[in-house]
Amino acid sequence: MVAKLVLVLGGASCGKTALAQQMTERWGESPAYIATAEPFDPEMKEKIHRHRATRGDNWITIEEPLKIAEILQDQGDWNAVLIDCLTMWVMNLIIADTDVTNATVNLIDAAIGCPVPVVMVSGETGMGIVPSGKLSRQFSQELGQVNQLIASQANLVILTVAGLPIALKGSIPECLQSTM
Repeated sequence: MVAKLVLVLGGASCGKTALAQQMTERWGESPAYIATAEPFDPEMKEKIHRHRATRGDNWITIEEPLKIAEILQDQGDWNAVLIDCLTMWVMNLIIADTDVTNATVNLIDAAIGCPVPVVMVSGETGMGIVPSGKLSRQFSQELGQVNQLIASQANLVILTVAGLPIALKGSIPECLQSTM
């Protein structure tokens, strides 16, 4: 059985995108990749380039920093969707002075209404220290709330640690178990 809504969580550089990408590819020959990062600096440009290089030509890439719910509602010619990542999306919403909770509810509704599986990648910030700066604390708080809201509606929630998936909710698909 294919999970309808999947949330893949983890810390920085833990393998969450690679896992989510592998899962999404197994669910469809024409997957969509919704990228939320914007290339504001050389390091981010390089990271985006590396991510693009790992995807095959069959991926449909859509770069959208804010309106990902709308993209899911206007579902194109794809049979699975990967949103990478909610961490950047939340920061983009904060910078744009957008109501993060409302945007998240709209995203969840769009994902549930999407006729194909939706895999979302997000950072897990709740395992570190409490940030000292106001914006950092707001970001950590908002991302934690987003992760909780999406996890509550997801069929499958995976925590990725050192490249290894740990099921927090639901069961890890067999196709991923054989690659661990």
